[in-house]
Amino acid sequence: MKKLFDKRGLSPLVATALLVLVAASAVFLVFYFTKSVSNDQIQKFGESAEDACNKISFVPILSGENILLNNQGTVPIYAINLEILKGGTRVVRFLRPKDGLVDVNEQDSVTASVQDLSGNIESMAVVPVILGQSTVTGTTKVYPCTSQGKALI
Repeated sequence: MKKLFDKRGLSPLVATALLVLVAASAVFLVFYFTKSVSNDQIQKFGESAEDACNKISFVPILSGENILLNNQGTVPIYAINLEILKGGTRVVRFLRPKDGLVDVNEQDSVTASVQDLSGNIESMAVVPVILGQSTVTGTTKVYPCTSQGKALI
């Protein structure tokens, strides 16, 4: 029985080296992950998507199942996020215009589901969505311009 407790563990030097190695690896992984996530910005016309969103000016009009979008800004609107608050539940629908894009100084409509527009709607808002390029991958990405959202109800 005495032999069982006579065994020795790792030397303090080896244990310290392993601990430092594990901690350094964890720090590196966290740094690499946050760097790759934070550096991926979306650009539109060579500027940040946030700046492009500030150039959006549109008027949404609810007409039956259709939402008419009159784009008065200088940035084309790719789609909208229709945000509906009904019965305490928030629902977001991604809707594309009939012609594919609401260009500058154009008007187009988006059709919403009758189910979304029926019932006890507490509030409804339209948030424009633009297309931009990822600065890291170069791929096309959608960007919702939440600061430019407009209430319908």
